[in-house]
Amino acid sequence: MKYFLIMSLLYTLSLADLTKISSFEAEFSQTITDEKGETLSYSGVLKALKPQFALWDYKKPVEKRVYIQRRSVTLVEPELEQVIVRRIAGNFDFFTLINSAEKLDNNHYIAKFEESDILITLQDSKLLSLSYKDKFDNDVRILFSNQVQNIQIPIEVFDATYPGDYDIIAE
Repeated sequence: MKYFLIMSLLYTLSLADLTKISSFEAEFSQTITDEKGETLSYSGVLKALKPQFALWDYKKPVEKRVYIQRRSVTLVEPELEQVIVRRIAGNFDFFTLINSAEKLDNNHYIAKFEESDILITLQDSKLLSLSYKDKFDNDVRILFSNQVQNIQIPIEVFDATYPGDYDIIAE
């Protein structure tokens, strides 16, 4: 009985931690591996804020910033001196994905987005990684480090900034 109560408490605590994330900031490393075993690696910083704001700030191998605000994505590519603005057709956001996940075990959850199953891994009640197959059948893994949850992030962080002489492409 004592074992059951402890396990129930741990389950409740771990689920509460996952569903109560209102902001998230972390360094990330992203690997994309194709069916031939060739891997591309990226790294940077992610900032996310409820309800649907995110900034993926890629540092390596090239700098680029991906701003997500509700129904639009703005990609700023300094090396190309261009900005791509795209409307989001669906209603995807980081927090809906996290909150819709089903528990597999103490540290693993599975979430569905379109045709993909996304494996969410926690470590010490913090988001550790996201893994999934993309639409090209590549294995994608995003590993987070130096995670901070539920901190104040100014909303202005999610406003795309770029020099006025960049080419702007609206899709």
